[in-house]
Order: sequence, then C-alpha cells, then structure tokens
Amino acid sequence: MEIKDNDKAKATFPAPSISSIPEKLEFKILVTDSDGLTASDKVTVTVDSVPVFTNVNAIAGDNQITLSWELNDDKQLDYIRYFNIENGEQRNINTIYDINKNEHSISGLTNGLPYYFQLTISKPEIVRHVIEGIPKSPSTGLLNDTGLFYDTEYTNAIEEQVPFSLRPEFCADISGFGQQDCSHGRNAQLLANNLSRSGINKNFNGFDFNILDATGNIHDDPEKPWTCVRDNHTGLVWEVKTDDGGIHDKGHKYRWGGKTAKGDDFGEYYPDWNVLVNGSNTSNFCGYNDWRVPTLKELHSVIDYSRNMPTLDTIFFPNSTTWLYWTSSPVAESNEQAWAIFLLQPVKTPRTRTDELYVRLVRGGRH
Repeated sequence: MEIKDNDKAKATFPAPSISSIPEKLEFKILVTDSDGLTASDKVTVTVDSVPVFTNVNAIAGDNQITLSWELNDDKQLDYIRYFNIENGEQRNINTIYDINKNEHSISGLTNGLPYYFQLTISKPEIVRHVIEGIPKSPSTGLLNDTGLFYDTEYTNAIEEQVPFSLRPEFCADISGFGQQDCSHGRNAQLLANNLSRSGINKNFNGFDFNILDATGNIHDDPEKPWTCVRDNHTGLVWEVKTDDGGIHDKGHKYRWGGKTAKGDDFGEYYPDWNVLVNGSNTSNFCGYNDWRVPTLKELHSVIDYSRNMPTLDTIFFPNSTTWLYWTSSPVAESNEQAWAIFLLQPVKTPRTRTDELYVRLVRGGRH
C-alpha cells in the first residue's frame, strides 16, 4: 500500500489485511521538501489479537495511588516506573520491582499532583502501558447528621396514636431527657431555618444531595432518571442502582474482597465485585474513573435514621434494597469476616466473606 502527495502531518488509510497473528507491519515515511531534499524513517507495529494489558485502573487515595491491571497470555509484569512532569521534564522518577500480584499501592505521593505510571513487561518483547493518576483525599472528613428530626416523646406519641394536634414538638427539651440527637447538628439547623443547602432537596433532614447525569454533570430534571448522587456535604459521589440487568443492576450480589478491599491480604479475598469496579472505571462512569467500594464510615454517612425499609433516601437512591451491603472494611480481629450495613435497620454487622451481599460504589472527594 502506498500513499502519495500527502501534505498533512498524518495519513489515514484502511487497515491492511492480516494473514496471521501476531504479525509485524513496517511503515516507511518519505518526506521531500521544496528544494527536493528527502528524509525517511521507519516504524514497526506488531498487530496482536488480544491486548496485553486490560482493565488498567489508577484509584486515587490520600497521598497514594492504587494501580490494578490484568494481563493476557500468562505474561508477568516486570516493573512499574512512575514520575510527574514539571516544565516538560520528568521529575521524581521511581521504579518498583518484584510485583507478584495484579494490584499495587504507591504511597508518599503529593495530593493534587498528576503522576504517570508506566507498567512494563520486558519478555519476550517490551510492552508498556501508561496511565495517569492524581492522589487526593477521598472525602472531606465531614460527617452527615443522623437524619433524625424528632425526639423520643414524639415517637411515643405516634406509637400511642395521639392526635397530631396534641403531640409534643418534633424536637424539644423534655424534662428528664435533656437535649437529644435532634437538638444538634444539621437537622437542628434545618428546623431552625438556618441551614444552607445547594442540592435538590426533597427531605425533612439535613442531607444535601445533587443528582448527576451519566457524564457527571448536575441533573436538573428529577423527572428523568439519573445515574449518580453527589453528597455536597461529604463530597462523596455515589452510584445509583438500576433495574436493567446491566452491571449496576440492583440485584447483583458479591462475595467480599475484590478490588479496593482493605486489609493487606489478611484472609481470603474474592474477586466477585471486580466486574463492577472495573466496568465503572473503564467506562468513566459519571465522568470518573476512581470508583471503589466504600469504607464502613463512608457507607454509614448516607444512612438516614429517620427512615426504615430501607434506611436510605429512596427519592435520591431508587432501586435500593433493604438487605445487606458490603463495605471495603475487614473485621480487624478476624480473617474470615468483613463489615456490612443492614439497610432494613441502620445496623452494622460482621459477615462471613463468602456471603453474597449487595455493593454500592463510591468515589472521590469534595468539589
């Protein structure tokens, strides 16, 4: 195949026929200037049927990046080289050898600074894959309120079917009880009309949510389906479950221990939820590629104690079940259990890692 009289800096042509896999194709470039002087160069491209690297992800953490990848044809990663770029030059170059699994965390990085990670296989020929990662704090560190806007006296009045006009205040200082949970925090500020919220709020408590479309932009039409929910207080962005049979379907269950699970390989880890984590990151779900399974603290932050069956705001989180959801947090004193949260009632519970439970992904920090 030959292309002549091309006056542009690139050439586009149909892919040549391949007789066998793998096959090497050689391209020769000949340039002639206005004075008739010529220069040429060659480049060789190896065409293979399956890419060597697949599902390569760089998950951002606080001063760290966790890399994960999959290799085809039983190849072995030889080393990871990483660096950042300043004034067009590579800086702070480091190399990591002796990598025995398909995941590695690199700590001691600077939050907010882009790093480039070069994964390299050297045998039988050199194959490299480069991915960018920017470490950052996964959340603001701020806590949501419990969601309770009433006290025990009001609850008792409901159970005793006291007429509404005779019930006590939602939240009051009851003699013998003192101030209760509803007297403090964001819920109390809301009752006092002293809480500023930027989200689309349809609830009576202090949560502050925005709905996002598939690209991560704020969704301004709650009458149409949305893809994710951003918690404007904690900065975390949450996956919204679907009912369409895809990877985000509400019915999928997993054993514990896939990518982003904590615990330094103490005990058994099962890769079941990798299809959800990998699929979300490679598709840039809601505009992000750092999706992970939440910690116990993070999942607990969206629990609303004023609700039950489930204890989650189903206006913002449709297709939610009332059963158990995994967190990425293992039980410290057990190599067979990890923490889950029961959404029928807001209860954390240790579960055997082989139990098949639901997962709701989270990502990121505050915007």
